[in-house]
Amino acid sequence: MQRHWVLVADSIHARILASNGNILKARQVETFENPKGRLKVSDMVTDKASRNNGGGSTSHAGTQEVDAHEAVLQEFARTLAKALTAGRVANSFDKLTLVAAPHVLGLIKGSLDAPTAKLVTQTIPKELTRETTPELLAHLEKLLD
Repeated sequence: MQRHWVLVADSIHARILASNGNILKARQVETFENPKGRLKVSDMVTDKASRNNGGGSTSHAGTQEVDAHEAVLQEFARTLAKALTAGRVANSFDKLTLVAAPHVLGLIKGSLDAPTAKLVTQTIPKELTRETTPELLAHLEKLLD
């Protein structure tokens, strides 16, 4: 029987579920929160003087805000990838499914090491973190191969 982990994530929340074949009987292994993901982009930028320069171009401030938000997302993706790598090293799963909002999914995939990435059997670009556990499991039953 294969041990299957499913990571369900967005930019703020993530959870890892473990299943031994029947996804409806999956158990939650770990949850993650990214409180920085809730911040307004303007609250992430520390150089407020450049945003309030009294005129001129705002392109630098806009770029800085996007970069700050992207950095927070990348940090969260690396945290999730480290947890998945730790699970692989501990031999906790044989296959891995990633379910996440499309941009977050790309960041997670890009943060995985090669041995962990080899265990990914399916990626699903969907936002399912707001679902209750029973609703999530029902969705996963329909989506998983």
